Amino acid sequence: MSARDSGTKKPLAGKRVMVTRSPDQASAFASQLGEAGAIPVSIPAIIVGPPADWRPLDEAIGRLQRYDWVIFTSSNGVDYFFKRLAYAKKDAAALSRSKVATVGRATANTLRGYGREPEFVPSKHTSEVLVQELGEERLKGKRVLTPRSDIAPDTMVREMARLGATVDDVPAYHTSMPEESRRRAVQALTSREVDVVTFTSSSTVMSLIALLGNDARELISRVTIACIGPVTARTAHEQGLRVDVMANENTTSGLVAALEEWAEKKGR
Repeated sequence: MSARDSGTKKPLAGKRVMVTRSPDQASAFASQLGEAGAIPVSIPAIIVGPPADWRPLDEAIGRLQRYDWVIFTSSNGVDYFFKRLAYAKKDAAALSRSKVATVGRATANTLRGYGREPEFVPSKHTSEVLVQELGEERLKGKRVLTPRSDIAPDTMVREMARLGATVDDVPAYHTSMPEESRRRAVQALTSREVDVVTFTSSSTVMSLIALLGNDARELISRVTIACIGPVTARTAHEQGLRVDVMANENTTSGLVAALEEWAEKKGR
């Protein structure tokens, strides 16, 4: 029986956890942290909005029947893609000639909300594993559409191209950095108002570092650093950060579970 079920003190009780997700995604994660006893502190490192130019996505939607695969790497990608699909007076039926893959369970569930079941979800929720498990057999000679953030890393695209796919990587949404978060993050980290900083994507890592400027690594390293999965952790390492906690399952639930385990070990 877990601490949560038994009525004993929860492992994360009183821990102040900084949530760097965009405001539209932060509330669900904050609720999970609150249920685990933590005190969520929402300081978004990114804000998600429309891309600077809809034309690349609109043109891709206009030739959807040509794609063998459409791959979604985030719920935001799904939402903005279907928003633009509706603008073109189309719905999920427009994807009937394509197979659809999603990086993880949360993205797959968002897709199902629009009436489309994914043909492929990898065993682990990372873009690297998705490409590995799709493999050359499914990708060679195929045309692939990836509606993603305008600042998403190009590793996945390059690997699919190496396996013989022709990839149209189009911006489906824009990720920007909220200036107000700079002041709040500096205050929280300088005054030790948070115990943990969580990163739920490579974008949150890069954006928080950019927001904090030259003092970023020193400020962030004052607290525990928790990452949602290996891709995000690698980005943190590449940016000179240590990673104290990493989720086994690349979901916010997995990250909360990893933080609970970390807190239990620390409390022994």
